[in-house]
Order: sequence, then C-alpha cells, then structure tokens
Amino acid sequence: MKSSLDINLPEELEPYHEAIANTIKPYLKIDLKPNSTQWWQSKFGGFPYLPRKIDYPINHKGEYL
Repeated sequence: MKSSLDINLPEELEPYHEAIANTIKPYLKIDLKPNSTQWWQSKFGGFPYLPRKIDYPINHKGEYL
C-alpha cells in the first residue's frame, strides 16, 4: 500500500520512509484557542458538566470513565 502523503523524517529514519508512511491513519487536527466558557459548555479538559440527574459514565467493569 503506497502512501501519497509527503512526510519529513530525520535522516536516520529515511531508510524506513515507505514503511512509516504506510502506517499513517486519517485524523482530525483540532486547534485549540484559550477562551472562557460557561461551566455547561462543551470543552477539552477541565471539569465535565453533567446535569444532577445524570450518573457519571462507567465502563462494563463499573469503573468511572
């Protein structure tokens, strides 16, 4: 599988360029900007907001996420 993406690698990794390029996966880049938010607004990091009647999410083992 050939990758059409151009990647810059350190010289010592160039022999592995094709193998590394073939492992590239699609992704979304998110640029964050400092901003104040209300406590119920969506955000990265910080404290999560859950309405009082909503239980904190857990996994199948009962551990908090």
